[in-house]
Amino acid sequence: MSPVWERGALFFERKPDGQRIMTDVLVIAPDHADLPNAAAEIAAISRHHNAVVLSGVVRDGDIALAVQEGPYAYVWWITHGSSEGVLLSDGLLSIAGVGQYVRTSAAELCVLNTCDSENVALAITTYSNADIICTVGPVDNRDAIRLGSLLAAELAQSNDAYTAYQAVAPPGGPYRYLRAGPHYRKRNDPEAVTIAKIMGLLAGNDFGQPGLVKRVEAIEQWIATVDRRLDKMEAEIVDLSDVIQKRFEQGRVTLTPLLALAVVVAMILMAGALVVLLWINARGGILDGFVGAALSALLFC
Repeated sequence: MSPVWERGALFFERKPDGQRIMTDVLVIAPDHADLPNAAAEIAAISRHHNAVVLSGVVRDGDIALAVQEGPYAYVWWITHGSSEGVLLSDGLLSIAGVGQYVRTSAAELCVLNTCDSENVALAITTYSNADIICTVGPVDNRDAIRLGSLLAAELAQSNDAYTAYQAVAPPGGPYRYLRAGPHYRKRNDPEAVTIAKIMGLLAGNDFGQPGLVKRVEAIEQWIATVDRRLDKMEAEIVDLSDVIQKRFEQGRVTLTPLLALAVVVAMILMAGALVVLLWINARGGILDGFVGAALSALLFC
């Protein structure tokens, strides 16, 4: 026998500013002979929300198919439960299974209206983005149906699940509200996502792409290298000038106007070539000794 799928009536919440809000809810409520009033809670959810209801014989695979029809704002469990999971028609669905369905549904709220569901909720909140309403210990069926019905109506009137819970939860009762784990909450927070992107641009990523900080450091190192090489070139040009001057004084070089012009042009071309080579290859291992060799060739050729 297949589960009964019901799509509840659409309920549009009209706020004072005229905005409409529709909430999609996945309700998982397998039939149990000792939970005769579950239909009342299902009806309340369907009355106030756009609900996909799994009732009758509900198996693990049926939930998997329904989750694929999401995403849902809420996942609502109406069944028996224990510290090890929730009871479906084909047996116990483990804590891991419950967590998988809640996480895959993209729900912001999970209602575990079952007995003794705190252990399940605590496990799920560590790796899901959903806040969870759960129970500590056994809950009378009539109390569970009452809270579920009131909560369904209150959620339709409030944009905040915790506010809705506070409005209907009995003081000192067996229900608890657990917020989603900080890792998932932070991961989906728009401001935190923006900050993470900025930090990624600055610091780089795990795929070897350098961030802006590394790029700036590389540019600074390149500039320092160019500066050192230009200083070296300037010193070698000064040395060349001294050599030419001494040889001129010794009469070994006749510095005619044409030769002087050639020397100046050669120096300019050499300086320009060096700057271009430094630009192409900042590391410049091949440039070591280039200036000295060029100047010696110019002098003695």
